[in-house]
Amino acid sequence: MTPHRSANPGILLIPLNQMPHQVLTSNQREDWAGVVDQKQRKRLQNMLNQRAYRERRRNHTVNAAVLIPTESVLETSRQDADRKRVMLEAFSKQALESYNAGQPQADQLLGLLQLNFIRSLTSNASLLGLRVDWLNCNSLSHIGLIGPTNPYADEFSYLPETLIPTSIQSRTPHHPWIDLFPFPRMRDNLLIAAEGMSEEEEIRLWNDIVENNTTSSGDWTGLIVWGDPWNPWNWEVTEAFTRNWGWLLKGCSEVIHSSNHWRLSRGDVALTFDPINPA
Repeated sequence: MTPHRSANPGILLIPLNQMPHQVLTSNQREDWAGVVDQKQRKRLQNMLNQRAYRERRRNHTVNAAVLIPTESVLETSRQDADRKRVMLEAFSKQALESYNAGQPQADQLLGLLQLNFIRSLTSNASLLGLRVDWLNCNSLSHIGLIGPTNPYADEFSYLPETLIPTSIQSRTPHHPWIDLFPFPRMRDNLLIAAEGMSEEEEIRLWNDIVENNTTSSGDWTGLIVWGDPWNPWNWEVTEAFTRNWGWLLKGCSEVIHSSNHWRLSRGDVALTFDPINPA
């Protein structure tokens, strides 16, 4: 951006160029530049990041390079991933100190559940050999680039059966976090529905599962992992999750059975959710 002189020699004009992220906005209300409120600014940044990802997914072909997002979007995504790691490590340290002092707190228990969940997904990402950072909301899974393939091909022989990509996964460009759940039918359900989901729905799903939000009554909205994350019997879905995203679990009877195993083991009432005909 180079200033130049106007016709009036006493006036110096400075051109105002469009900021990189502004090419993704559809109106001024979506521009986070100048927004002071941190939560509102973060919400707008998430929305634009999702829009950039969806645009790349629409324009992607197997023979084409993945579109490079704007520098602003990339930097925001890197900062988001780094922020999550710092936050989770802080959760772990603080909760351990409270536990050792004999003063565990409910909010720290939630933090530990979230930390364990993130570590579980990261463990599955490592098993899958993901080449990108799955916490980066602009990443694109390499699995969706390989095209139709035999699920029992040599390239997948080392994987637990629950993580072997489905035919839909291998031919559908998608975000790598979808690959990390040990429920093939659930992964397919999400990929099939993704094209019809709004940006707001995608962000809310991510927040409920990965950010692990809580309801107004303090209920956990996401999923819990109690053991090896590639084993579906170590996973538990919360009641709030079945209410909000029950359609994702259609045909996934194993996750309801495993959830009830963990719920009953601690004295909770079993889920009555029907995975064959979800509401």
